[in-house]
Amino acid sequence: MIFYELTAEGRILSLNPAFEAVTGWPIRDWVGRPFIGLVVPEDRELALQEFAGAIQSKTRSFRRIRLIAADGGILTVDAWIEPCEGKEGICAIGYAQDVTHVAQLETQLERQANLLNSVSDAIIVTDLAFVIQEWNAAAEAIYGWQRSEAVGKSTISLLGTQYIDSTPDAVLKEFLQTGRWRGQMIQHHKNGAQLYIYASVNALFDEDGRRIGAVAINRNVTAEVNAQKALSNVERIYRQAIRIAGGVPYQRDYTGDGYSFLGEGFEELTGYRADEITGPLFTSRLRRIESYGENADLPHDERIRLARQGKGFVWREDYLFERKDGRLIWLADHAVPIFDEQGTIIGSLGILMDITERKEAEEERRRLQERMAQIERLETVGQLAGGVAHDFNNMLAVVLMRTEMALLQLDVTSPVRHHLLEIYRAAQRAAELTRQLLGFARRQVIEPRPLDLNAAIEELLPMVRGILSEAIELRWEPAPNLDLVYMDPAQIAQIVMNLCLNARDAIPGTGQISITTGRAVLDEAYAALHPDARPGLYCMLTVSDTGEGMTPEVLEHIFEPFFTTKEMGRGVGLGLATVYGIVQQNQGHISVYSAPGIGTSIQIFLPVYQGTQPAPSDRFEPVQISPDERWTILLVEDEPAVLESVGEALRKLGHHILMAGTPSAALHIAKQHKEAIDLLLSDVVMPEMDGPTLVRQLRESYPALRVLFVSGYPAHLIAYRGLLPEDTHFLRKPFTIQELINAIQQALFKPPLQADGSLD
Repeated sequence: MIFYELTAEGRILSLNPAFEAVTGWPIRDWVGRPFIGLVVPEDRELALQEFAGAIQSKTRSFRRIRLIAADGGILTVDAWIEPCEGKEGICAIGYAQDVTHVAQLETQLERQANLLNSVSDAIIVTDLAFVIQEWNAAAEAIYGWQRSEAVGKSTISLLGTQYIDSTPDAVLKEFLQTGRWRGQMIQHHKNGAQLYIYASVNALFDEDGRRIGAVAINRNVTAEVNAQKALSNVERIYRQAIRIAGGVPYQRDYTGDGYSFLGEGFEELTGYRADEITGPLFTSRLRRIESYGENADLPHDERIRLARQGKGFVWREDYLFERKDGRLIWLADHAVPIFDEQGTIIGSLGILMDITERKEAEEERRRLQERMAQIERLETVGQLAGGVAHDFNNMLAVVLMRTEMALLQLDVTSPVRHHLLEIYRAAQRAAELTRQLLGFARRQVIEPRPLDLNAAIEELLPMVRGILSEAIELRWEPAPNLDLVYMDPAQIAQIVMNLCLNARDAIPGTGQISITTGRAVLDEAYAALHPDARPGLYCMLTVSDTGEGMTPEVLEHIFEPFFTTKEMGRGVGLGLATVYGIVQQNQGHISVYSAPGIGTSIQIFLPVYQGTQPAPSDRFEPVQISPDERWTILLVEDEPAVLESVGEALRKLGHHILMAGTPSAALHIAKQHKEAIDLLLSDVVMPEMDGPTLVRQLRESYPALRVLFVSGYPAHLIAYRGLLPEDTHFLRKPFTIQELINAIQQALFKPPLQADGSLD
């Protein structure tokens, strides 16, 4: 220890021998000199301040200062100084102790402490019982416990340690055996929050190599673990969504001209294994037949430009794809571009989805909508045709009856007779045309009955053969034990003859026409795709030919009235329209298959009759009336021309006719007439009141009154409105005098037809 004596000005008065031993300076070199010369320049100012303060306050002072040794080295000493009274006045005595080695150790420890506190990982030193000895700043930040709170506590109790993929016993065993342990664990923040920690623990040894504790470097990986969990959750949801959507994810590498990734299900979707499709050969193996979608028609450069404008750009394409087995499927391809750091597109990430069922459903829906539109169009045309036919019937009734009356009064040698016969025949043809129009519109009067379809067709075969040339073979293939249908036989004849006529005209030379019958069941699925069909059991009539066939464009219009592809004079285009109307009127269904160069097959589905016994025949043979038999007929007709024509014709036949242009006039005439009225001959739909209402009022005075209704209005409309009581008869306009006489006789002497038999 160095002892020294200083003046009040800081000059050295004396030094002991230890001075030379510690500093290497000779004592004689420094006695009489200021002590500040021994102090390193950086500490001199503080040393002078400390010395002056002690002298002035006459109090003891301490300062650690650095001295310059004789060899130029730096010595660190702890110096004490105490003022006193000497021979020369105030002086100071003191001593200094060399602490250079201690200062170096402290500096090193401080440097190490600063280093430990600067790292982001928690550094925790424990003893062998895992009681905390050291706790750096990072540990404070991670766990929330200050050093003063943590030191002396057990890490297990303080941090609530739980090991992931291991147990405390296994961790301790590994540490004791190897002196280290590394792994992931769950610990807890001071506030209770859960932390994911990755720890690296090593044993701590003393100078003799004895294990004295452990040092742990703990890294907080909570953010990374949570991010990984979130990513895994997103991936799980993504995979579930893809699985639900039936999609296959992929990644396309443009630099390698192939797929760098193909997800699960690719082979099932396309038939190709992943190793067959990845790499440069994929372009030769994948075949797109057609592409559709918002980007399908864009050039490649335009796609790239759009993609660069917005990184959210999505390519969407639907294309027809040929599988490895040759089967065609529809794929939806949705992809987003992948960019490198320079913004260049280097690939794409997308998903492939099988949309074959959706496309087929869309096509079925399109066909169904077209079919619905066609049905609505035909219904509209039918309504128009029915209305026109009604008005036309009234006019034809006048023409036919007036012409017939003129012919009856005219001498057979008259030159005018020829012209009247031509007028009469033309009117009959026009009447047949309106009948066909009403057939198309499902508005003609029919007399349905339980009918053996095979027997009805066999009766028609001679007529069918009569319209065919020898070059056309007719084949008839009836199904055995076929169920009955409920139809008017005349309508069966119309269907068969119209279909066979069309088939004949479709065969340019030699060919074959086949007529077959069979059973068919139309189910709910079929009915869902064909809006005019009802589920149920049907008898099926099929007429097929080996003719020229029809294009899809022609097929769209074949049931429209007056549509024809035949040359002038070979048809007016009402044949198939009539067939369509008859089938619809009988709650049936019609289906057509045709292709150019192959032929046409038309299938008619007629509901099976659900009754048990065939209805008796209501065929009427005209009754011969003696010349002296005359009837009193109340004729009611709101069309003056028809009223006059019918009234005059019946008068000429000798009948007593009471004519009324309105229902009120008819009631007035009946009230004034005191004798019996044999028959009411009346229109159905009239101003003031309808025919049935008139009948009810007349029967108050004439309870046994017989009724014959005539009308040019659609029969189904009359029946729908309940305008035909069951005890009445019906005659459609136009009619001849003979047809009128027959109908009058039937109304007077036969029971009336049932309502459903007359106007189904």
